[in-house]
Amino acid sequence: MMAIFHDMIEKTMEVFMDDFLVFGTSFQTCLSHLEKMLQRCEDTNLFLNWEKMHFMVKEGIVLGHKISKNGIEVDKAKVDVIAKLPHPTTVKGIRSFLGHAGFYRRFIKDFLKIAWLMTCLLEKDTPFFISNECVEAFQTLKRKLTEISILIAPDWDLPFELMCDASNFAIGMVLGQRQEKHFRSIHYASKTITEAKSNYTTTEKEMLAVVYAFKKFRSYLIINKSIVYTGHSALKYLFAKKDSKVRLLRWVLLLQEFTFKSSEGVFTPRKPLTFSRLATMDPPGDIMARTTLPRRFETPHAIISDHGTHFCNDQFAKVMLKYDVTHRLATSYHPQTSGHVEVSNRGLKRILERTVGENRASWSDKLDDALGLLNSF
Repeated sequence: MMAIFHDMIEKTMEVFMDDFLVFGTSFQTCLSHLEKMLQRCEDTNLFLNWEKMHFMVKEGIVLGHKISKNGIEVDKAKVDVIAKLPHPTTVKGIRSFLGHAGFYRRFIKDFLKIAWLMTCLLEKDTPFFISNECVEAFQTLKRKLTEISILIAPDWDLPFELMCDASNFAIGMVLGQRQEKHFRSIHYASKTITEAKSNYTTTEKEMLAVVYAFKKFRSYLIINKSIVYTGHSALKYLFAKKDSKVRLLRWVLLLQEFTFKSSEGVFTPRKPLTFSRLATMDPPGDIMARTTLPRRFETPHAIISDHGTHFCNDQFAKVMLKYDVTHRLATSYHPQTSGHVEVSNRGLKRILERTVGENRASWSDKLDDALGLLNSF
């Protein structure tokens, strides 16, 4: 599907496996997009199931969610079934309920914090006993499913806002944006923490919530600016601490991939990236001259390279010695050594796959546009 409609995705239609949705801002534009889609199906001999098709509707069920001009809502039919369930009395019943309710967990604030007592009953060698607290948690989840607010679709021209919180057994976060000065939710998320992580300091738990949030919402935040709200000055503590633990250093490295500011004012800009269509090897010429590398980036303190002969030779060593540059060799078969490069390449690859398609032969035509998009945030 992605290959067939690669030039239409996100422009006139969306595709998920064998389901797709054609959209437009007006009846005429939607009709035009629909005509192009049907023509593409005819050209590629793609057969459609007319019994599952709906034409010219203003709202509908897509992948279990109701999509309309107001935003994203739950499917009332599914919620009504869950709301009629009696409280579970077996492990299988609890697992089944959490599975059904968990499908809409993105709509429920602190989902796992509420369901924590029920999830504990699923642990191995745990005595099964339905307490009043478990029944209350079950009723709370059912009530929240019927009182769910409408989530909005992201506006890529606006900054995202991320609110994080942590407790002794769970972390929670919500991603949203400001519309007319009002905060509107896009996605709720939560996660239980292990016994070892529950021993972290309060500030470290808050930082754990921030790190998990950036991992969870990476697809939203990697190319957009964001504002992070968290308690206990967690980010200020993280970036100001000089003698950090290895765990905290890993968190710092992960957060450096993103451009954001916190409620305390911490800002981590991401520098522009430079790519070329193909890797090139220029003629050696005067290798002692200051050429492209120093002009573009200034003289580097160190260069990390692989073990290729174009790096490991006497001439290259003389250049490094002249400009007092340390030459470090990456570990073989270990791409994590060049983490920032790999992350940037991966982000660029995803943009090209979504905008052009998986046919790499035509990627070079849109490389400049993709790079401009990656560097504009």
